[in-house]
Amino acid sequence: MPTADELAGESGSGGGTGGTSQGSSCPGTAGPSMVRIGGACIDSTEVTASQYDAFLKAKVDPATNPDVTCQAVNTTYQPSTWPNGAVDERPVVFVDWCDAAGFCAWAGKRLCGGPGGVQIESEGYDPPDPKQDEWFGACTNGGTTEYPYGDSPSTAACNRAPEGPLAQVKSFPACHGLGAYSAIWDLGGNADEWVNVCHVDYCRTVGGAIGISSDECGTSDVLKQEKTHAADNLGFRCCANGL
Repeated sequence: MPTADELAGESGSGGGTGGTSQGSSCPGTAGPSMVRIGGACIDSTEVTASQYDAFLKAKVDPATNPDVTCQAVNTTYQPSTWPNGAVDERPVVFVDWCDAAGFCAWAGKRLCGGPGGVQIESEGYDPPDPKQDEWFGACTNGGTTEYPYGDSPSTAACNRAPEGPLAQVKSFPACHGLGAYSAIWDLGGNADEWVNVCHVDYCRTVGGAIGISSDECGTSDVLKQEKTHAADNLGFRCCANGL
């Protein structure tokens, strides 16, 4: 992804969270509104429980999952715990990688990976490259900062409470990017996020979250989990190629 200086003032379709309109420069028919960064788009927030509920009500067949492995192992898109409280504007959690990939495909998007949506090989991938990694590029404002909100760590900027609870997306006023990335929220907190950085049947989860105390954009707490793994602080957002 280009740097924030190169893209200053370009903000795509904004930071709304509840609608399905993605604007003229980003694709997609559901989920969070997207932000255009160069040739790629990324969801402005994590996918919420209410947005995921619409996916469940659409009764998408798991056999149509874009990942062949998931077609064999994922027989339902319902999270392992559903609902996790109210179906509201908090991030959906208890979703595995296959659930996330299925939602993004249904919404006309894809999981965040490399340029054009290619899967990044996770073995030996450290440190990540902000120019080749859509999620990490967004989290670091194109590689110009250590955190979404700047270079100095803040335990209060994003929702990283040791024992929760999850908050509605965009609830923490400082937890967003800078410049061209300013309409991208909660990369540094609330729910950890699945990305398309995988090795065989194991994929990475990234970002700050409730119960996670390490650097929001760094790799000191990056986990490689089986695609069928789910947790109470693990959600996702989608990316897409710009129109």
